[in-house]
Amino acid sequence: MSQHNKEMWDVELQFISEWVEKRRTINYTIHAQQRMKERLVGKEMIKNTLIYGRIEEGFDKGEYSRGEHPHDNRDPVRTIKHVINGRTLVIAVALENLNGRLRFSVVTVYWKDGK
Repeated sequence: MSQHNKEMWDVELQFISEWVEKRRTINYTIHAQQRMKERLVGKEMIKNTLIYGRIEEGFDKGEYSRGEHPHDNRDPVRTIKHVINGRTLVIAVALENLNGRLRFSVVTVYWKDGK
């Protein structure tokens, strides 16, 4: 399990959850939108996971080893998990620092049980 920058996870998660609660906007990559549709994951599930979930893993630039293009992430990635209806939803979020302002995008979603 990768723990890149673990000492900052609480701060990062607080930023993400407050952003979602206050602004109610979430950026999704095309890949994430496709996976949401394939895996029957709704936007409300994403929102709840980002607000109530916990960071499970952290990857630096070029370290995220999952997906179609492993180790091709240009930004740090965090996986956030949350249990919904007895299943664990995992969301990979890319963190981007733009001129000192943190932004995030959902890059993929999957059920931990693989279904």
